[in-house]
Amino acid sequence: MATIFEIRDNLAQTITGWLAPFQPNLPGYPNTAPTAGTIPATVCAAGYPVQYHVTERLENELCQVSIVEGKVEKIVDYFDPDTPVVVSGGLSTFDIARAQKQIIVEVWSYSQRSRETVVGLIRSLAGGTAFRQTESDGSVTLFRYTGTVPFDFEQNDSMWISQMFYLADYTVTTQYASAVVTHGTATVEVLDIVTGSEIGSTNIATP
Repeated sequence: MATIFEIRDNLAQTITGWLAPFQPNLPGYPNTAPTAGTIPATVCAAGYPVQYHVTERLENELCQVSIVEGKVEKIVDYFDPDTPVVVSGGLSTFDIARAQKQIIVEVWSYSQRSRETVVGLIRSLAGGTAFRQTESDGSVTLFRYTGTVPFDFEQNDSMWISQMFYLADYTVTTQYASAVVTHGTATVEVLDIVTGSEIGSTNIATP
């Protein structure tokens, strides 16, 4: 079942992969991509950041991207009898609802220019207005971009923050124990014992 927390964690991994070719080429962390060094060293993590640790990163001219859940949420229950049920490992998975949840991609940086570089890169790699992400249960989450809010009016010294807002449209699934039942068909033929020719036949279902 793809929960909003799993979706959030997967998005953090997705953005980490997006940023990897642009990270600096550092000793012990080699980056041989031609785009290496385009952005400052940036870590991406799911969950609300501990501000003390983030501040320490910014003092060393490093950046951070945090993936958090917003307050907006909407769930629409439905049941579609034609929805295919996925059976794997003794469990069946089927859809029970559609949900929309706000996801915030929060960029922390030590300067306005470096923040704009990281924000612009994520926006371009996310494909503009929307992008899709495949979850562990095979469902697909659609992220719709809704806007970016910079917090320049309340910045502290050397701390620059922008929040990119996305609306995650995802499938709510549930699972139950199941087993695959197979059956075959056996054909019984009746033969004449004198001539050996077939007199008749019938099909019998077998478990």
